Amino acid sequence: NFKMTNTAGMYTIGCYPNNTPVVVEVRDLDLFACSASSNVITLDCTIPPANSSCADAELISCNSFVNGSNAKASPSTFGNCSGVNISGHPVVWYRIVGNGGLITLNTCATFPFRNTEITVLKGSCGALRCVGANDDTRSCPGGPSEVVFLSDPGVEYFVFVSTPPGLEGDFVLRVSCNNSRTLVPKLDAADKKTNILLTWSVEAEV
Repeated sequence: NFKMTNTAGMYTIGCYPNNTPVVVEVRDLDLFACSASSNVITLDCTIPPANSSCADAELISCNSFVNGSNAKASPSTFGNCSGVNISGHPVVWYRIVGNGGLITLNTCATFPFRNTEITVLKGSCGALRCVGANDDTRSCPGGPSEVVFLSDPGVEYFVFVSTPPGLEGDFVLRVSCNNSRTLVPKLDAADKKTNILLTWSVEAEV
């Protein structure tokens, strides 16, 4: 409870924990019947992430775990990449420099599991091109994502981590790199029960 004086002016009330419902009542102390109350006010003062734009993409490195959040992040204006459409989804930006081998990005270390999407792009902020994307990998249950791509040495790649609107929150992005240039497909139990044709290319070392 917060009591004000009879002096007119601006008053600061609180602090209250984020998303706490607050009702403000104005009452004449000399005339008790004269009062007015506000509707319930709930303020979300979450600070947007610093890497919520291409220009502010956070540099990440190989073989690391990155703690992040897309709460209050700006919605993506990028559309479809590899069948994953993240247009309008709150997204945070990262960038990583290719090592000439395979780079694996996933959110499998996030707990509790969150329905994330990972998109990898290359190019400049104004002219990004799709490299690969994933929503709901089979490698780990519960909604995490995983992208494995063959990187070119010295080339900078942009990485989006996003969620569908309304599912924003914390996540852990795992970054793994190796020097192999052979993409070996992984089969789960469901794949092994079905006859499927796999094709891929191998680039020889020079």
